Amino acid sequence: MSIPTLVELRPQLLSPGDVFADPNLASGTIELDSDGLPKARSGTFASVFKVTTQQGDVAVRIPKYEDQSRVNRIRVIADYLAAHPVEGVVPVEVQPDGLSLGELSVSIQIMPWIKGRTLLEFVNDIHQDSRALIRLESKCCRLHQRMLAAQIAHGDLQHGNILIPPDGFPKVVDPDDFSVPGLPHDEAPSVGHPSYQHPRRTPHHFGPAIGNFAMRLIVLQLRIVASDSSLWMGCSSRPNPLDRDYLLLSASDLASPEQSPMLGNLLTHKRRRIRDAATRIVRMLELDPVDSPLPTASDPKKPQSRWIEGIPSGAMGPRARRAWMTRNLAANSGEKPS
Repeated sequence: MSIPTLVELRPQLLSPGDVFADPNLASGTIELDSDGLPKARSGTFASVFKVTTQQGDVAVRIPKYEDQSRVNRIRVIADYLAAHPVEGVVPVEVQPDGLSLGELSVSIQIMPWIKGRTLLEFVNDIHQDSRALIRLESKCCRLHQRMLAAQIAHGDLQHGNILIPPDGFPKVVDPDDFSVPGLPHDEAPSVGHPSYQHPRRTPHHFGPAIGNFAMRLIVLQLRIVASDSSLWMGCSSRPNPLDRDYLLLSASDLASPEQSPMLGNLLTHKRRRIRDAATRIVRMLELDPVDSPLPTASDPKKPQSRWIEGIPSGAMGPRARRAWMTRNLAANSGEKPS
């Protein structure tokens, strides 16, 4: 018996006491949408519902399909996060038979409900405040360092999985893509959001370093917006930045950097700090997906080098710089530059 579709599932959740085994959830109130049905936030592997209980608001993750190997994997992750708590990493509890739908018992996951905005929403609100962006950059670096120290990595760091609560310190959600000790690292459950992952990443790229590329890409883009807020509105043809699925650089920019107008503009920008950040992104794309350097917070007072990670910064004109990037990226991919 398969898990019902979202259309079939939502009406059954209107009576929490009839479907949830946990007394706390059974006596709770599920959030409804404008149609009077349980409001679902749908992800790749699960749908998330907000339930208000006597102990506070929680997120209930209900899988979209049965997969015992995924359930076992989440159990390992949940146990490790409980034993190694890290500020900024949202814990998860697995309830193996937490949901009863007729004769079907479904394993569900319970997480604290984080009141906050997604990374994209938060950056859109503060994109003209350079100091706030620099603080966020620093906090993202601290979060990543704490995760590394606890041997925790996340293979799908992106704006939808990073929430900014009122205290301003980022929270990482979505347990499916966590990497922790005790898990087999031969294959990832997904390759992550394409606008935040190395274009050559495959499911075989996984393990403790898998989050370095995405977090460093996020940090460098925050640094760029802090240096020139006009780039936030000008990086897309869409008038509303919240309609896009990236910060500054899209999946196509990462997949074909030598043809990216946005990267070309950043690499030849009048401000060296922006050129340097863009150069570091280009350098990451040359490396193996799991070889990205660790993200580090910027120091606005530190003088910028003329060379960034082996790539000249500001020493060449726009045409020469674009030709250099095309030649080197083509050499790295094994293709001949046109």
